[in-house]
Amino acid sequence: MECGGCGKDSVALDSLAGEYYCKNCGLVAEQEVDYSLQWKEGAPTSEPTSFTMVNKGLGTPSPKLKIFKATGGFHLKDEPFDKVERSFVDALPILKNIWSVWQVPSYTKERSAVIYRKCIRKGLTKGRNLRAMSVIATWLACEEHGISRNLEKTTTDMEIGAHLKSFVKAIRKELYKSEPKEKVSYYLNICAEWFDWPSNVREQANELLNHVLAERLEIGKHPAVVAGAIVYETGIVTGAKIAQGVVANVLEISERSIRRMAKELGG
Repeated sequence: MECGGCGKDSVALDSLAGEYYCKNCGLVAEQEVDYSLQWKEGAPTSEPTSFTMVNKGLGTPSPKLKIFKATGGFHLKDEPFDKVERSFVDALPILKNIWSVWQVPSYTKERSAVIYRKCIRKGLTKGRNLRAMSVIATWLACEEHGISRNLEKTTTDMEIGAHLKSFVKAIRKELYKSEPKEKVSYYLNICAEWFDWPSNVREQANELLNHVLAERLEIGKHPAVVAGAIVYETGIVTGAKIAQGVVANVLEISERSIRRMAKELGG
């Protein structure tokens, strides 16, 4: 099954959580099971899965599993996890500390955990400081969700060198560079159906998308944010203006992120 978020054929059923989710980007595509069944008297109980837990909380401790604390985090021996989870184990205590200091909401924690895992899979964590990578993953998640965080102040507060900015630039480029047109088009199609756009409005949106791709304005932005700005600007150009708040609700993003992207597009 193809994922509606990243476009890859990597959607799987999580039977414990009762959800279809993308193993690549973490998007929950569809819910199948009633969670309330878990909590009925006599029913087997288990926590819903979370990307903020090692192995999404699905792993059963092995008799041979040994966990010991060392500098930089926790290390596992003889564990049944793959290399992504083994690397994530080291970063998790640092991520939790950042989440606590920044007081980020649960959905942003989930997204930052997904981003960190994607960085591991793409080899972006190799040779880079664990703390810096944890900050970047959380900062990018905050940016996607419209939570303001000053990068320069973050660098000072977290006692990370000036190299953090160059890390962010490189990682944003790698995370969002693949198949940008297909990803943005997915969200544009959602809005086109939702607002029942006629053919001329769809054509205008596609023209704006081609302009964004030609100018490389999509680099470092989430596809939903790019699509949201295109929808808003398309409404202005065609006379079928749609409020930013309405677009934000449809795409489940923040108005602030749409405004920021729309300024770039309009400029």
